[in-house]
Amino acid sequence: MMNTIISLIAAAVTFGTVLMYGTLGEVLTERSGNLNLGVEGMMFMGAISGLAGSYFYEQAVLSSGGTPSGVISAVIALITSMLAGMLGALIYSFLTISLRANQNVTGLTLTIFGTGFGNFFGEYIGQKAGGYVAVSSVTKAAFSGLRIPVLSDLPVLGSLLFSYNWLAYLAVLLAVLMSWFFARSRVGLNLRAVGEDPATADAVGINVTLYKYAATVIGGGICGIGGMYMSMVTTSGVWVHGCVSGYGWLAVALVIFATWRPFRGMIVALIFGGLTIMRMYVSIPGLPAQIYDMLPYALQYAQVGLKIFPLNPCSKIPLAGTKGFLEATNDIDKIKKDVEKVVSKNKLTDKIEVKITEIKPKIPTAQALYDEFHKEPKDVEFSHENGEVHFSEHVTGVTFDVNEAQKILDQNKHNIEPYSIPVEITQPEKTTQWFIDNKLSDTLGSFSTVYNAGNYERSHNIALAAQKINGLVLMPGQQFSFNGVVGQRSAQTGFKTAKVYQGGEIVDGIGGGICQVSTTLYNAVLYADLKIVYRTNHSMPVSYVPSGRDATVSYGSIDFKFSNNQGYPIKLGCSASNGRLTCSVYGIKLQNKKVEITTQTVSTTPFTVKEVEDSTLPDGKRKVKQAGSEGSVVDTFKTVYINGESQGTNKISRSNYSAITQIELVGTKKNEIADTPAAAAFGETYVGDDTIQQ
Repeated sequence: MMNTIISLIAAAVTFGTVLMYGTLGEVLTERSGNLNLGVEGMMFMGAISGLAGSYFYEQAVLSSGGTPSGVISAVIALITSMLAGMLGALIYSFLTISLRANQNVTGLTLTIFGTGFGNFFGEYIGQKAGGYVAVSSVTKAAFSGLRIPVLSDLPVLGSLLFSYNWLAYLAVLLAVLMSWFFARSRVGLNLRAVGEDPATADAVGINVTLYKYAATVIGGGICGIGGMYMSMVTTSGVWVHGCVSGYGWLAVALVIFATWRPFRGMIVALIFGGLTIMRMYVSIPGLPAQIYDMLPYALQYAQVGLKIFPLNPCSKIPLAGTKGFLEATNDIDKIKKDVEKVVSKNKLTDKIEVKITEIKPKIPTAQALYDEFHKEPKDVEFSHENGEVHFSEHVTGVTFDVNEAQKILDQNKHNIEPYSIPVEITQPEKTTQWFIDNKLSDTLGSFSTVYNAGNYERSHNIALAAQKINGLVLMPGQQFSFNGVVGQRSAQTGFKTAKVYQGGEIVDGIGGGICQVSTTLYNAVLYADLKIVYRTNHSMPVSYVPSGRDATVSYGSIDFKFSNNQGYPIKLGCSASNGRLTCSVYGIKLQNKKVEITTQTVSTTPFTVKEVEDSTLPDGKRKVKQAGSEGSVVDTFKTVYINGESQGTNKISRSNYSAITQIELVGTKKNEIADTPAAAAFGETYVGDDTIQQ
């Protein structure tokens, strides 16, 4: 249990750090009175700039015959990412501060620009580098978790506090410094004045334009560092198309949740990170994944204090001139003390009179509550005609005794403690689950692939992923996320080490084989004619499906998504046994539909051969360590037939595959037998195949 908690906290810090940078950068910006919605764009610019800075530094050093330094590479990544984010913020500042352009429109435009900037240069540099851009293991090591002597070895505390990379500690330090800056420094107080009342700040001699420019540009630089964290830490120094997508918008939301306070922003980012990945560490059987997805947002709504059962007569009142709230109670003396405390923190010398109005809660009547919450149980309803299914979910009955409830309300009308009203819940006879179990029996699409059952680790990973998907139900319009369902691939979640693609080579990695599951499911979804939301091909060809029909995944960066575009629920089936993996989509087959998938190779690229000397092999002997495969560009098409008549052919994807380098081991071990006089006398020659020939 303790190991699970420690792993959860560590993962929360890892995920939350990128949000911390985005949140802190936007807090600094919004404190100046600017709302920059271009956080995601600046993070994209920082992500590619940091990665490119390290990559070009390494290439320059290697070309001159030197050895790259991980520390210098990390510093370059930090500086270039920050400069890129500052450049994006400078563009925003010039347009909104100097030219008075609309902040919302400008921020959204910056997001679009930054996203295109990052993805364009990421792909461009990757093509110039031979298919992808990635930093060396030396630089990756510079961004790995720190090992602090003695402290890192402490039980529990060592893993909780002293095992993260330096960027995580830098984010925490930044949050602490910013909190002090806003609360105690003269410049920070001036900046708050600029953001809250720029006219008054200008009247007392504060350079409003300078403060706004400085805060917005520096805030953009901090956001850029957050993007660099994504490309250098989360994706392990490899550029992944669209790697920042969504994180910038989460950061903007967290600013509001944190009420514009840096230290609170840090805490909220870590909590948000923990709740986001909680499903990987806290598994409740039968609990839908969507419940986990809503937890971070539900927590924020809980802060508002909207309660019906139990009733709470307390409310919150805003204090003029602050962004905080005072908890309002019937204790007027307590409110006065709280006000005096807030005023003293602002270091105001003039005496301020505060008028407090007692808040009296409005207690609803039992009948009003009954009218709002009463529901009669209702069976699930469905029908199908003219090729359409009409489906409605069941309704759970809710009721309570009005007279009894009114007595409880009357008894507690002066009570500020929580209390409850007994409620009766009634389930209908035919629920949505009954519909799923009894009516979703037709196979809409199915696909199978084969794997080596003798490879225990890979077979285990495939079976585990298939188990997580099997039986999953998608309601109409609901979206499926492979990473969201299968979860993080780690030893803690049960996955094992097997062969994966990395850096143009086949190496060992956690979760090897997972992509075969996503690929098999992708083909089943195609045959079911469902809507593909997001799919990415492998960087290199795979053996278990034709090129153009694969779907790669990587937790935290690359996902496979589709949605249920049917008018009724669908159910997924996925099984793996005896070397055969089968994925199916079940529903209601309303018409004689057939889907045909075809591919067309647009172009090919020959593979190269890389020779590696091996002192354990005899001189001249060659051994293929990794077989090569040519690269290609492949278009994939889908044709739908209804009652045997074609409904047209549509191009659904274009896949780009890099060639797989063939790695050949070349022996350098000298043959001592051939050098002896006796051997020479018989004319023996070693030809490198472990035989002596005449």
